Amino acid sequence: MSPTLEEIAGALDVSKGRVHQLIGQLVAEGRLERRPGAQRRLVVRDVAASREVLSEVLNRLGWNFNDHPPPAPTPYPHVQLPRLPTLRYLPDPDSPGEAA
Repeated sequence: MSPTLEEIAGALDVSKGRVHQLIGQLVAEGRLERRPGAQRRLVVRDVAASREVLSEVLNRLGWNFNDHPPPAPTPYPHVQLPRLPTLRYLPDPDSPGEAA
């Protein structure tokens, strides 16, 4: 489900008319498709190309966008953690409110 024209206009800080123009341009370029009959009917045609454009925009804005992060380390669920020694609480006899 695509965002409403109002949501797009608010996110881009432009008028709804400008959103119509931009959507028309993206449809003409083949990047978006309008699906008839649905309220929110915009569909991205080429997701891979859209990811490239998004990556470029984020880089220009100063964000580091890593499309291929390194694999996460494998967890070791079968290794037992070492036991910690039991701590004993020894009240401070000089502290007010401490019972000896």
